[in-house]
Amino acid sequence: MFDKLPLSIKVNNIDYKINTDFRYYIKFEEIIKRGADKQEILNFMFSVCPFFDKIIELNLVEEFISEFLKFYNLGDTIEDSIENKGTKQEDIFDYYQDRNYIWGAFYTQYRVDLNEDSLHWWKFKAMWNCLDSELIFSKIRSYRVYNGKDKNLLELKQFYKLKESKENKERKKKIIEEILSKEKRC
Repeated sequence: MFDKLPLSIKVNNIDYKINTDFRYYIKFEEIIKRGADKQEILNFMFSVCPFFDKIIELNLVEEFISEFLKFYNLGDTIEDSIENKGTKQEDIFDYYQDRNYIWGAFYTQYRVDLNEDSLHWWKFKAMWNCLDSELIFSKIRSYRVYNGKDKNLLELKQFYKLKESKENKERKKKIIEEILSKEKRC
């Protein structure tokens, strides 16, 4: 808890310096969320690790990515992370759509300007997990998961629901077009 935060990833007993700023890991979440291909993930790895070409040269990509995911999960392996969090929760926020609320929450509670300040990913996540429930952003997240019968809360849930991303709309449109084209052939 009081150890220095990691600034590198150890692979094959060599420390590889990485970018630890929270912005990289938000970008990583967005890449994964939209179902990026292998090349996009590799391009991201080059941005997060200035020595990624050396990792490729030494054929250590799998080991690096495994350690990267451990770093991303705040020191937990993927298995530990899944075990500790249980089942996947529905999406209750979107970094892009909620950016003003997120910025406001961090500035209000911590006086951290997310547009200006550099912040280690682990610090960001610790602060994120401790955001006060009275902040507007925290209330919005709670509205989005509300499943009761209170009319006012249901209206707030509807008002603050996440908009579907352009990528999801395009993916759904493609699926529908494929289904329709298959039906026409039958």
